Amino acid sequence: EKISFMNSSYFDEIYHPRTAYEYVHGLEVYEWTHPPLGKLLMAIPVAILGMCPFAYRLMGNIAGILMIPTIYILAKDIFKNKKYAVLAAIIMACDNFHFAQTRLATVDSFLVLFIMLSFMFMYKYIILTDKDKIKTKLWMLFFSGLFMGCAIATKWTGCFAGVGLAIIFFAKLIKTNLIEKTEINKKGIN
Repeated sequence: EKISFMNSSYFDEIYHPRTAYEYVHGLEVYEWTHPPLGKLLMAIPVAILGMCPFAYRLMGNIAGILMIPTIYILAKDIFKNKKYAVLAAIIMACDNFHFAQTRLATVDSFLVLFIMLSFMFMYKYIILTDKDKIKTKLWMLFFSGLFMGCAIATKWTGCFAGVGLAIIFFAKLIKTNLIEKTEINKKGIN
């Protein structure tokens, strides 16, 4: 009877939840501007709870919640300090934009979570040393690639983050090779 956030859609919510509904019911999909992963994730609670604002906003909210431990782990790895990691998590949890955006039924929440996870695993890869097992390195690269693939399968703008990952990967590769060549040259001179 009265329009509110409890019974109506905002912004791109007119597209993405509708597409999730269409996936659930095997209908022809209306919105194809972005790849389907985000809308398929939205379709899970829609299939279970029905087509209501709570259901189509639920997965984005869960993605927003998962971003907080993700930023904590990434900050802890980068700063090597639990206090800074807690501070990063608190800042993200209290950020109004993060709070609002992850409560809307758009695919952006999934995109950001997947990008964060891909960079977290890439960082874990680049801090590994030659002494670490190759299997561990391959797992870190695998998960970084997996989550980057999920980001791109959610929204095309995930490709830009993939460029960033490629730069980090090749910079690490070049740095590692330069260090090895320098050590070989030092041994050759001595």
